[in-house]
Amino acid sequence: MRHPALSELVRAGLLAAMAACLLASEAFGQIRRSIERPLAPVSQASLSEISGAAGDVTHEIEHGMRVVRFGELGDRPCMVILAAWTGQSSRDRAIIDAECSNRINTSQYWEVVVPEGARIVGMEACFNRRSGRLKGLRLYHDGGNFGGVVSELQPNCRGNRGRWGDRAECPESTRATGLRAHFRQEPRGQTNPIVGLQLICRPV
Repeated sequence: MRHPALSELVRAGLLAAMAACLLASEAFGQIRRSIERPLAPVSQASLSEISGAAGDVTHEIEHGMRVVRFGELGDRPCMVILAAWTGQSSRDRAIIDAECSNRINTSQYWEVVVPEGARIVGMEACFNRRSGRLKGLRLYHDGGNFGGVVSELQPNCRGNRGRWGDRAECPESTRATGLRAHFRQEPRGQTNPIVGLQLICRPV
């Protein structure tokens, strides 16, 4: 014989679980919609100054831009990955890999992660003094109580091996939503390395 009070408890628990799932689904849907919302062409956005050098080839990449990841192939940084959160699935990330000699298996990755809720407003990129290749990045943000800078340095960006490029800023009342990566054209068949970066900035 079923106990009425127990049945009510089970029913209440099921309803609470369903409500929690619905709220989680709605929250995830809002995140996905904010990521997938089409942006106006980059030509209508503002661009910061270049930190580093102007390249022979440029590519633009925009996304949630909380995680900025770089891939190197043979010590040549050629891949840029933007994600809205750490561990985001590959299908939901934005990737530039066209300058990696048609090879995706980069030998090394390094990344910068901005605190949740922070808005990126500036950056400085570090380059190897001899080769001019990208080897480090500082991102400046204004995320309320999180305001500050986050950095990721590679070993050959320390000491005399690296030099920091000029600090690049988004115009006032805008935030960074992506990057324009500058690549140096190398001889045919070689990997084209990143030698400069710009912020793509849009109104807050």
